[in-house]
Amino acid sequence: MIRSLRDGGRAVCVGLATREPGVSTAEIASKRLTIRGSFVMNVGEYEDLTRFMIHHNLNLQQIVTHRFAIEAACEAFETTDKGDCGKVIFEWGDS
Repeated sequence: MIRSLRDGGRAVCVGLATREPGVSTAEIASKRLTIRGSFVMNVGEYEDLTRFMIHHNLNLQQIVTHRFAIEAACEAFETTDKGDCGKVIFEWGDS
C-alpha cells in the first residue's frame, strides 16, 4: 500500500489483518504520507450485536434515509457531507 501512494498521499486501513504488515516508517515520513485506521468492533462482538437486534426486534430500515447505486457515488457523498441524513447505503446490481 505504501508504495502505491504518491508524495503527500493519504490512505485508510479498514478492519484488521490476520498478521501485521511490514511498514517502512522511513518511507511514510519521506513521502509525507497520512495513514489512518478505521475500526468498529471485533468479530466476536458482531454475534452479541446480532442477538441484541433480534431480541429487541429492531427495525434498522428506519435509520436508512438514502440509497444510491454505486454509479451515483458522488451524489451519495455530497448527501452525507450535508449532514442532514441518516445512514446512506450503496446498492450494487439489480437490487
